[in-house]
Amino acid sequence: MNNLKNIFFIITITSILCGCTNNRSDVIGVREGKTIIADAAKASKTVEVTLSEWIADMEIIQLDDPSTESLVGSPGFDISDHYIGTKERQQPYKLFERKSGKYIGTIGHIGRGPGEYLNIYSSQIDEAANRVYILPWQCDNILAYDLRGGFVGPIPLAIHAPKGCFRVDSKINRVIVSIIPFEGGADKVVWQQDLEGNIIGGEDATLYALKPDFSNEVIRTGNTLDYDFSLLALTSVKNNGLSDYLYHYDPKNNKLFPVFLMDIKNLNIQGPTSVFYVELPNYYIGFASPWHFSNSAPPEQQPVLLFINKTDLTGGRLKLIDDFLGQEDVSIFSFREGYFIQSYDPVEFMDLLKKQEQKGKSKIANRIEKLLSEIKKDGNNVLIIGKLK
Repeated sequence: MNNLKNIFFIITITSILCGCTNNRSDVIGVREGKTIIADAAKASKTVEVTLSEWIADMEIIQLDDPSTESLVGSPGFDISDHYIGTKERQQPYKLFERKSGKYIGTIGHIGRGPGEYLNIYSSQIDEAANRVYILPWQCDNILAYDLRGGFVGPIPLAIHAPKGCFRVDSKINRVIVSIIPFEGGADKVVWQQDLEGNIIGGEDATLYALKPDFSNEVIRTGNTLDYDFSLLALTSVKNNGLSDYLYHYDPKNNKLFPVFLMDIKNLNIQGPTSVFYVELPNYYIGFASPWHFSNSAPPEQQPVLLFINKTDLTGGRLKLIDDFLGQEDVSIFSFREGYFIQSYDPVEFMDLLKKQEQKGKSKIANRIEKLLSEIKKDGNNVLIIGKLK
């Protein structure tokens, strides 16, 4: 194992930012009760937002030296105070120490036996309970493991989950689960249950039912204390407009209510379109993509990315700039569980640092030379982690 402690840096933003985002934006939304509706057609102005406006600090961590088990490709991530979990298609869940990048081991194994899984759809690290929870595709249980990878047992689901997201609160013996509600399938789109599988409450699935199509997704970004989720579905397989919203589920009152809608009807997009949402503490982000598009297509057939301030309803087309690393057009899909997290192949990351060293404009310019000397080009992936403000 290389000396990974030297590879850990935190760059804290202490300066006052010049120019607030809302001063560069127009009012593009209206509020209807608890729901904010952003009119995508009004978001005609492109607003450049720097990553440091939305995240408070940044960590740069190289994961442990690659071996057959510890090497990662392009995984999804779970983040907790002391751990990083990685999940990849048809690969076991891998756990690393957050501070050092040290590889701890796999959580469970690929297979069909007790405590095994084939593909991970959703997962969670629960440090307080010494647990990692995994929900595979097409499953009737959430699988629970200790932080050393030992199988503890299943948490039975009250309803079968073809694709599902969840949050376990072990302190109060509760689980919230949201799923894709296929026609003729589950009778709830979201519900709350105890750890034994007994339903406490939930929302009837009838009005949210989708025609069976496994290209659809249920998405939860988990960047606030609220339980958020949305249904990513093509317009061609929707039953009604209820699938277009971002929702919050209130477990205290067992109520589901819409909080955000990206209204695209005035954009004249032709054909099937999918809409993806990201909720941040102070903003909503909407991404609408025609199912078939190309760079040569007319503007109305190109993807649309917008953001809106929850308080004053200002926003616009979003261009997110990573001013830490000096990159443009940063992906919004990197915002998860209260963090911005990006993974790089070490050679790719070193090339990026060398380019920024020549420009000398990134926020980590004074760290680049040391980083280049510390990173192993034949090592495991480098992670960029920033905590949301």
